[in-house]
This record gives sequence, structure tokens and C-alpha cells, in this order.
Amino acid sequence: MAEPSSCHLTEMSLRLRAPLSRSAPQFAARRAALITSLAGWLLAAACASDAGTSGLGGGAGTSHGGSAGAAGQAAGGQAGVSSGGGGAGGASATLAGGAGSAGNAGSPTGAGSGGVAGQTAGGSAGTGGAVVCLGAGKSLHFQDDVGGVSTTATRLTADLGADLPIGNSARTLELWVYMEGKESWKSEHSIIEYGGTGRCQAFGIDGGDNGNNDPAQLDPFTFSSGGPCTGDNNLTPSPIPPRTGWLHLAWVYDPTGTLAYLGQTDANFLFTVNGVPQPIPNKKETGALLTLQTSLVIGAGQKADDNGFTGKIDEFRLWNVARSASQIADSYALILKGDEPGLVAYYHFDEGTGTTVKDASSKHHDATFDSSNGRPVPTWVDSTDLTLTCAP
Repeated sequence: MAEPSSCHLTEMSLRLRAPLSRSAPQFAARRAALITSLAGWLLAAACASDAGTSGLGGGAGTSHGGSAGAAGQAAGGQAGVSSGGGGAGGASATLAGGAGSAGNAGSPTGAGSGGVAGQTAGGSAGTGGAVVCLGAGKSLHFQDDVGGVSTTATRLTADLGADLPIGNSARTLELWVYMEGKESWKSEHSIIEYGGTGRCQAFGIDGGDNGNNDPAQLDPFTFSSGGPCTGDNNLTPSPIPPRTGWLHLAWVYDPTGTLAYLGQTDANFLFTVNGVPQPIPNKKETGALLTLQTSLVIGAGQKADDNGFTGKIDEFRLWNVARSASQIADSYALILKGDEPGLVAYYHFDEGTGTTVKDASSKHHDATFDSSNGRPVPTWVDSTDLTLTCAP
């Protein structure tokens, strides 16, 4: 038989001290009832910390999922156990928000201050530390020219208006891509692109393969071959990744030439794979970029008949600043909050239904499926095996 807790001992002590009044006059009975009520109030205050200890941890969010239960258990069980015993905060239903601290004692529902639902982009982890997002969220699958059969590319478009980095301004593109074998690496099949189709205008990333040769290649570009700009960069990623699996890509332009990596301190261009700077052929720019105001196109190129990407895309971000190699390395595996300085578009792809993708940045530039002229559209799929951590 388990020993009674200090709370139970206190309860028994208070009950023993409460005067009995079966043979007392009416006044004594009322006095006894008042003392008993006061004892119960003191008991609730003294034992608030004990409440909820047997409850389960806060439930995990369903987007970019994972369990926040461990943090919930550490803080003390479910929210809403009973009056006087705030449990640990449940995880947010959006992007696995933080577990929160233990609830306030005395709440009629027991929810307390923990468990604020609906935190975006990860939220606070409360006393439980960072919450691991196990990749149970959604992503979009794009497809074009599979198995040698020519098809129309599927794509997503967004109008960012004045927030789009154009002209010769600084910018950073970031996204997670799931490569599906050789189909995903084909040259001239754009993964992301915007800014016009002339020299020095377009800014994007496509496959860099010359046929299906190994090792696989990528090509961050500015449509500059033969023009006044130098930013077409076919390269073999180092270390060499497998042709199948998740990769994080980041493509950066800094007009001031202050990017530093791989022994160079005055670079204009930076390309990283899984946070690792790559030895691109052109780190310096010889002429200003001439990027135009266009729609942002994800999953294909800008032309209606352009070849597109085959594979999954998740966690897309566009910045109006040139992010450094260390900034990218520190945050590429994080789900951000959405209010970071310089962030102008941020798509989690967690809707799982419909034809609109919400912008999680403070700019609210939602993206839409392009179904013009009967074009096929992307499909919602799970982000299988993609493990991300919510930003603190």
C-alpha cells in the first residue's frame, strides 16, 4: 500500500480538526460548516501542485507533428483535470506548438496558463525545451515529364507585390525538396523561379544533370550564360547526396559582395545544400541583376510550357535579405515563427486540402494552384521522414 502524499496527510489533518456539530445548537452547526469550508479552501491552495500529476502529457500538434507529450508529462498532465489543478499545456494544433508551463491553480477548468492553443510556427516550448517536429505534416507533390513522357508541369504561383525582391536587390530562397530518383534532377526543369526570362532577370534553381549522369547535379541560376551577369552554376553537391531523399536548398544573392565562405570573403552568390556552402563556379557578379516584377513560381519555370520539377516541396521561404552561410546552417532545419526580419513569404504546405497555400509570414501572400488552361495541379502528400525542430 502506497504511503499517503503530503497533500492527503494535510487533508486528513484538516478533517480531524473540523468540529463535529451533530448535538450542537444551530449556531454551532453554522460555525462548524464555515470552518470546514475554510479548511477545504486551504487544502485546494496547498495541493494545487499535486493536481494533474497522473494525467497524460499535452497532445501533440498534427502539423509537422511529433509528440509534445514528454514536455506535457514533465509539467504535470492534461489541461482541464479539475478545479484547483492546472495541468501542463497541451501542444498547439498548428505546427506542434510548445507544451507551456503548468496551469494556474484554482481555474474552474484546470487549464491554467499552460497550453495556449494555436501558436504558429512552433511557438514556445515552455519548460520542456525545444519540441521536435517529426515530419508528420503535409507537403506538395509536383510532377512533369515522368518516364520520358512529355506532360504539362504542375506549379504554384504567388503575387508578392512590392515585397518581391527585384532589380539588383538582396534576396534568399530556401526550400526543402524530396528528390525522387533521376526524375527530380533533370536539367532545365525548374524547382523555383521568378523575375523574367531575359538575361540577368530570372532567379531560381533547377536540376543540373546532363542526361542522367552520376553524380547528380543542381543549377542555381540567374539566366546569365552569355550575358553580362555571371550566375549560372551547374555543380555537383558536396558531399554527394543520394538521388532519393530530402534536401534543403538555399540560393542567395548579395549585391554588396560581403558573403564569406570556403575561403572567400567578397562573394555575391551563395548556394547551400543541407546548410553546407557549395563550390559554385560563379561566386562573384560582374553586372547588376535586372530581376523583374513577376509572379513567384514554385514547382516549375515561368513559361506556361516550361519544364517543371518532379518531387515534393516543403517549408519554402523567401527573404529580402542576403542570409549568411552561418544563418542558413543555424536555421535550415527549424520551423520558424514567421515574424523574422526580412521574411516576405513562408509556406508550410500543411493545408492538406484545397487549392490555396497560406503564407505564414507577416506579409500574408497566399499562393494558389495554377490550373489555367486545364493545367494539372500539385497534390497534397505527407512529408514522410522530414524531421524539423520548432524554433524556440
